[in-house]
Amino acid sequence: MANGQHDIPYNVGVMTDVGSPSRIRILLPHIANQIAAGEVIERPASVAKELLENSLDAAATQIDIAVEHGGVHLIRVRDNGAGIHRDDLLLALSRHATSKIALPEDLERVSTLGFRGEALPSIGSVSYLSLVSRTKEDETGWAVNAEGEKAPTASEPRPHPPGTTVEVRDLFFNMPARRRFLRSEKTEFLHLHGLVKRIALSRFDVGISLHHDQRPVLNVRPAKSDEEKDRRLTSLFGAAFLGRARRIDYQAAGLRVWGWLGLPAAARSQTDMQYVYLNGRIIRDKRINHALRQAYDDLLYPGRHPVYVLYLEVDPSCVDVNVHPTKHEVRFRDPRTVHDFLYGRLHQALSECSPPISADGGESLPPWPVARASGAHARWAAHGRWPQNPPGALVQDRPRHHSIASETVVADASASRAAKQAPPPPLGRALAPLHGKYLIAETGLGITLVDIQAAQVRIAFARLTAAYESGPVRSRPLLLPVGIVVAETMVDLAVEFASDLARVGLVVDRVGPDRLMVREIPALLVRANVEALVRDVLAVTADYSRDGNANALPQSLLTTLAAHAHDELSGHLDLAELNALLRDLEQVDAHGEESHEGVVWRELSLEALDALLRRRK
Repeated sequence: MANGQHDIPYNVGVMTDVGSPSRIRILLPHIANQIAAGEVIERPASVAKELLENSLDAAATQIDIAVEHGGVHLIRVRDNGAGIHRDDLLLALSRHATSKIALPEDLERVSTLGFRGEALPSIGSVSYLSLVSRTKEDETGWAVNAEGEKAPTASEPRPHPPGTTVEVRDLFFNMPARRRFLRSEKTEFLHLHGLVKRIALSRFDVGISLHHDQRPVLNVRPAKSDEEKDRRLTSLFGAAFLGRARRIDYQAAGLRVWGWLGLPAAARSQTDMQYVYLNGRIIRDKRINHALRQAYDDLLYPGRHPVYVLYLEVDPSCVDVNVHPTKHEVRFRDPRTVHDFLYGRLHQALSECSPPISADGGESLPPWPVARASGAHARWAAHGRWPQNPPGALVQDRPRHHSIASETVVADASASRAAKQAPPPPLGRALAPLHGKYLIAETGLGITLVDIQAAQVRIAFARLTAAYESGPVRSRPLLLPVGIVVAETMVDLAVEFASDLARVGLVVDRVGPDRLMVREIPALLVRANVEALVRDVLAVTADYSRDGNANALPQSLLTTLAAHAHDELSGHLDLAELNALLRDLEQVDAHGEESHEGVVWRELSLEALDALLRRRK
């Protein structure tokens, strides 16, 4: 007691507006449900995930999804699974009610996707939910309804085939604050469509269809044979993926990894085509991601990300999936073994990719890159391109380093001698390329080392930015337009942002539900891999569409375009072209040696060289 007041422990309550501590109380059920919903349900895609996982756990072989207005107004999931018994329908809408866990020991060997019993009551607490189900033994279906905070209605008969249908309408109708945090309908549907795609990849034995606003978006049939699985991958990723991926299947120490490993040629600027499944469950695990990065470590340029669809199978007792409400994170009993197994097998698979031997005994140029290459082959392989233009990307030829400064390079011998007698330019005069990657230049104070690729990217970014600020970036038509097969959502994005793409010099047209035709590319990128360029640009556009930052798209597009400006043949530039590169870099490089883009060049003085070599003066 102090001054007539009770001493209250600091962790017992919180202070109210008038300064007195509040008392501990049990949360009201509807508030507890809304808090639980906040842990499980972030957006319509989160609802779809929970419902689809329930359908898969019910042994469904066909799942049909229909959504309206990006899933905010309606998400309907119908399956032909085992169904729910009439007497269990109301229980299914109660918290902590599940048919998948009975004893504490069951948590040690979880083999189902869902098991917490939180999804349906959480969804029902923030929407108008209708649940209709019929088991094979019943003659008719039975339905229950939930409406936000109200208690679910009693079950009533309703015609329904064997299986279950769940309808979720007006998501977050009773939580205006949460609903305001949702993005546009198009953005929410992109998230939902991506989720359905990931589910379709997790279970090849299940047919899945998706309709948005009564328009078919996705329809994949059950796939059992390898050919049918390849067709499903093609329908989801396009034919280009299989052409640049290798099927793998390895087993050891009770572990198995199988799937499709993208070769370095398929690398992207985004991580949007990286899929890893553990016992059929979509996961994000730091150790697995680290093992994959290590396997690709010496095969990709910085800023490029591999693509893969991999399935890891382990004994359920060796992994704990009860770590996070969304069940994306897991914990392995022996994480080091899993990491070393994945790294070793995937690195081995990539190392075994060797170029085929031609009839005359020489190496023929494959359509995809090779690991364990050397010299020029290694440089070209890292980019997935050989020293030739990609099919269909015919443009007027130009010097390997097209430059304004190259037009003023002195050609005759007398002028060349005069140039050598003049004081060297700021970045010096080119002496020689080094391993096809770097440039050595002589300055008045020592030498300059230049990263050729980084220099080309910086020059291109500066020129693209200047062109964009003064008007549309100048484009150049392709003599033969390039057709690219992409997901329908990406085609829709290309159409929606066509004017933004045209402003940066990229002109594409829709020529089919999942096909684009590239007709013009920026004039500065005439030797770029057109398909890789467009796919990276679409990935950046998709990120912008999700985030909605009005100022982010132009800068992101220009950065992505500039990343494709380097020339795989730059290791074979002659001295005139190398000097032209230095002069161009001097014109645009306002940051000096380093900037946010990284180190492009570095100068070493004679004194630094003397100290390095311990030369006596």
